[in-house]
Amino acid sequence: MKFMETERNTYMAADVTKDMTEGSPVKLILGFFIPMLCGLLFQQLYNMADTIIVGKCLGVKALAAVGSTGSINFMIIGFCLGVCSGFAIPVAQKFGEKNEKALRRFVANSAWLAILFSAVMTVAVCLLCRNILELMQTPEDIIDGAYSYIFVIWPPISITFCPAPYVPWATAPPLLFFWCSHLW
Repeated sequence: MKFMETERNTYMAADVTKDMTEGSPVKLILGFFIPMLCGLLFQQLYNMADTIIVGKCLGVKALAAVGSTGSINFMIIGFCLGVCSGFAIPVAQKFGEKNEKALRRFVANSAWLAILFSAVMTVAVCLLCRNILELMQTPEDIIDGAYSYIFVIWPPISITFCPAPYVPWATAPPLLFFWCSHLW
């Protein structure tokens, strides 16, 4: 059974569209929660591996430099996630209304805004990073390492806020770019 059909294509088939308003609430919540939990666990494993590698291979000062950037990354990523999560509100409303035309418009506008927001945040972080580190009173002996770390790690992180993996018309090149950003 198709959810929404158009003359050109069917974008939302029932087998790929999950209606969170029908069915067992516990099953729906677990189906939503478990993938998120796995993603968070993998992120923690990445952070642990990063810490171990930097500490063992580059030394204590490099580890301190990486550690001093944690609050900056947390602040910026939290801000970006909050803004991008706000895009989901009108999309969810139009999805619930089954208003495909408005849904497409909101998804497209959200995608363009997320791309623009990612570009603006990347430039802002790269330009203001040193000032933020100085305001945080990062010690002089690690500030250069902290600045270098953020300058190297932030541009690929900002790609994760771009909507390529979330839109139905995502193609191989944007998805490849998205996943490669995680390997940087």
